[in-house]
Amino acid sequence: GIFISADAQPKAGGQILEMQPAISLLESAQQQMQKISADAQTAEASPADIQSQINLLQQSMTELKQAVLLMSAPKGIALVSGEHLQVSAKKNLIASAGNKADISVVKDFFIGVGNTFSLFVRKMGIKLIANQGAVSLQAQNDVMELLAQKAITITSTQDEITITAKKKITINGGGSYITLDGNKIECGTKGEFLTKAGIYGRKPQAFSKPEMMAFPLINSEDDEKKEFDEQFQIFDDSGMYVLGNIPYKITSLSGLVWEGITDDDGFTQRVETKESELLSISYTFK
Repeated sequence: GIFISADAQPKAGGQILEMQPAISLLESAQQQMQKISADAQTAEASPADIQSQINLLQQSMTELKQAVLLMSAPKGIALVSGEHLQVSAKKNLIASAGNKADISVVKDFFIGVGNTFSLFVRKMGIKLIANQGAVSLQAQNDVMELLAQKAITITSTQDEITITAKKKITINGGGSYITLDGNKIECGTKGEFLTKAGIYGRKPQAFSKPEMMAFPLINSEDDEKKEFDEQFQIFDDSGMYVLGNIPYKITSLSGLVWEGITDDDGFTQRVETKESELLSISYTFK
């Protein structure tokens, strides 16, 4: 391993690998994150991978037990680039700060997560503000929950509020309720039911079909490890000439289907499955 340090050693009297100041800072950062992670887990948010940090510190960094690079400076470290700066890790990327963390981006900011995204704040709340442009919050293939111990306020300062459900809407306040579905509206209460209106009338039945947004479908199975794969090459009946640029269909015993067109050499795409299973192929050649 390599240890680069700007820690003071008066008159060069210390040890060459005197890394205790650096190790102490790493231990302190680990303890801070461990406490916040425990609070997050209590609040039912996803915790940090503390064990990976412990392993990195104890099994690699301390005394340079493995092929690692440790850099330390008591007053600060700056990395700058006139163009690109890349930080990447094959496994975990860990960042912690004892006070504040500031990230500023002049144009676009992208975060892509393959599995879960957990955001936890212990004390002072969260603010998400867009000064211009729309704010879109979607759960494209699952439920969405909005929960607060105190009041929830929904306000449109200059336009309307629309609440739409494909099947049913239920509003319940203290036990009194209103339900709306495609065939009826039901109101219920154990106390008074008051209606106040300047005009009260009845008209023929009416129906407004709710417009539902279609969500894009992303095949999450692509992220799973596939241990089995197969590829076909299609020939004519004589077995001498490949059949390039013809449509084909591959079907697995479990019902998975792959369709495409063979390449110039008669090859189909390579298909992958999590388990070993029979595949059948059909194609059209005139």
